[in-house]
Amino acid sequence: MSLTFRRIECFLGVGDAASFSRAAIVLGVTQSALSRHIKALEGDLGGQLFDRNGRGVRLTEQGRLFHERARDVHENLQSARRELGKVGSNQCIIALTPTFLRFISALVVRTLAERVPHMRVRLVEALSSHILEWLASGRVDLALIYDTSAAHGQQTATSSSLSEAEAERLFAAIECQEAA
Repeated sequence: MSLTFRRIECFLGVGDAASFSRAAIVLGVTQSALSRHIKALEGDLGGQLFDRNGRGVRLTEQGRLFHERARDVHENLQSARRELGKVGSNQCIIALTPTFLRFISALVVRTLAERVPHMRVRLVEALSSHILEWLASGRVDLALIYDTSAAHGQQTATSSSLSEAEAERLFAAIECQEAA
């Protein structure tokens, strides 16, 4: 049995989106790769997890049962990954909207390199709604997004007309800590 974290993540993505195409976009994989992960998972578990139709997919009874268990496993692994990642980590993953990536990414990387030289910076690009999901799940450490109603009251630092001086002061747009 090859029950991997990635396969669980793919399964949850398809189950939550009720669509292979939407899940592929959110997960950043091709539909064919996603289908292979699901087929392998179904083989490992010995049954069909989704009913496929022209409008998308629905979880089978076995799929619903596995979805509940997989959600718990995924959340526990993500929590452990975040906790362990904080110990001695020197990588910062920053998510930016396409516009921010195009206009200020070099400035952000250069400024971080000057102020925190031991830090490795990885930039990822997405739309604000996806970035907020990634931030909530811990997939990214920081985010630069447009002010959006999708932020649901989270603190953001954005501007529609960002000067270079303003961009230099703009490091963290959202801190991904939820109040207990």
